Amino acid sequence: MTDWTAFGVPADVPVAQNTSYFSVGENLIFTESFYVNPQHSINITAASGVRTFSMQNLSFGLVNYPTVAGLLSPVSQYMQNLLVEADTHVFFNPAFRGLGLPHYAWSTFANLMEVVTRGQFDCSTDMQDGVEYGFCISYTGCASFTNVWKYAFQVYFNGGANTNYINVPLSTFAFDYIDETGSQYCQIYAEYLDPYQPQSSNVIMGAMFFQSFVGIFTDIPNGSTPVINLQLYV
Repeated sequence: MTDWTAFGVPADVPVAQNTSYFSVGENLIFTESFYVNPQHSINITAASGVRTFSMQNLSFGLVNYPTVAGLLSPVSQYMQNLLVEADTHVFFNPAFRGLGLPHYAWSTFANLMEVVTRGQFDCSTDMQDGVEYGFCISYTGCASFTNVWKYAFQVYFNGGANTNYINVPLSTFAFDYIDETGSQYCQIYAEYLDPYQPQSSNVIMGAMFFQSFVGIFTDIPNGSTPVINLQLYV
């Protein structure tokens, strides 16, 4: 069993876990018949003594999938790199909401997002309680968009087995928000990380990520500093 407090998960977070299967959400049920497809997985290992995973690249762009049912490999994809450092780390933290991006990566993503949506999404930052935060919002519901959901984040890991990267659909981090007047907004929780806050130099995969992917975390004995192995399944 993985000690999730080491990942910053408080006791009151709705975490469902069976052995080392992990996901986040409401009304989750894990049984012995729980199944994931091993053909669509990636296996990565953290360095000894750390709980982050090395990433070579994080990109954002357009992904075109085949129209034939059952074929999951893209027929074409066009990606723009968001990172300036080749060895950035990913921190998986279910206590975080969406996708956390270092400030420079978020600025590049925000510019791309406003361009590809022709200004239909407003990406900006604000201050609250001395912490700068930001995400993208459109003043209409998420169902109003179709072409936007062809975009994805490509996470390219160092030393991945089976494959080196995964595509995370932009829609993974989309949320329909309805205010007290009944107005509907589409919010994209690819979030700005205040550079003066802890973990802000890492990319953070939060609870919304685990609504689309299943993670199997395993502690591998290694003296006093166990190694964390992660298998991600679509």
